[in-house]
Amino acid sequence: MTTQEMLRDMLEIVCRSVSDALVAVDQAGCVHILNEAAEVALGVDATDVLGQPLADHPATQGLETLFEMARVGEEVQVDEFALPSGSVCKAKVVSPSEADRFVVLSGPAISGYWLANQMGVVVHKLKTPIASTKSLIDMVGAMGKLNKKQTDYHQRALNSMDSLLDLVHKLLDVTWLETDGELYLAQVDLGEIARQSAAELEPMAAQHQVQIALDITPAPCKVEGDERRLEDVISNLLSNAIKYSFEDSTVRLVVHNSADEIVVRVEDDGIGIEPEHLPHIFEHFYRVRARHKRRVEGSGLGLAIAQAVVEKHGSTITVQSTPGEGSTFEFALACAGDE
Repeated sequence: MTTQEMLRDMLEIVCRSVSDALVAVDQAGCVHILNEAAEVALGVDATDVLGQPLADHPATQGLETLFEMARVGEEVQVDEFALPSGSVCKAKVVSPSEADRFVVLSGPAISGYWLANQMGVVVHKLKTPIASTKSLIDMVGAMGKLNKKQTDYHQRALNSMDSLLDLVHKLLDVTWLETDGELYLAQVDLGEIARQSAAELEPMAAQHQVQIALDITPAPCKVEGDERRLEDVISNLLSNAIKYSFEDSTVRLVVHNSADEIVVRVEDDGIGIEPEHLPHIFEHFYRVRARHKRRVEGSGLGLAIAQAVVEKHGSTITVQSTPGEGSTFEFALACAGDE
């Protein structure tokens, strides 16, 4: 291997490790370096463009103009460059020689996508060992009778693994949102989704000594939406209402037709939310600290994810709350046309 080849290999290793998006072309205008951050920013797989002219792929066509800006030995800074996703970033063009010309894309739009993508990879790798550990702990209870203390420890371990899995799922949802994940749209019935969510949360409600009351329009409540994501939204709002309710109280889940939209509303008579917390409850990792309620477990991500999902469906979640009297969360989606 020649010295030049060694230097090129070292350069590629460095390029792959940085969080800025970096693309390099040779004298013929063919891509010979495109790092992982550039893959994420441009929405392209490196294997599809390496060795190919910039003009041959829609994701790299826009870079041609940047490379034309700088002569050999020059460096040009561009304050605003539009990515294929529509986000805007900064761009720096460097041409140390005819054989090597570089574009470096940087800014929140780049680092945010790259970090979210990396977090998604890490979190996804955590999912399998956590699920496997939970299965092994589950098996302990089936291997023989446990005494009272062992049963207590066994249940605590299961609860901890459930909490970890829940956090992993929420972090995967966050990375899905941060990387502008797609919705899988179809005609779905919000009434049926609400019934399913309520049924799944009945054991939790019983544990908290809370009743779930359904008020769902008998007629189909069809909307154009992502069924799994919408079920997560309703389940999150309903589980929060249960967790923050007083014992022997009722949480109401309402799904009604209203003109040309379907309204989903979750009402509780619980502890409510102090006015100073209301502007922040949809922020990532924000937790409301209740003054007169047992400690409530949670990641502080559920409402942020729910709001983002509803916004992707073209709506927003609103909240009304009075401390000591309860809270009402509501969103509305447009009715779907006939298939």
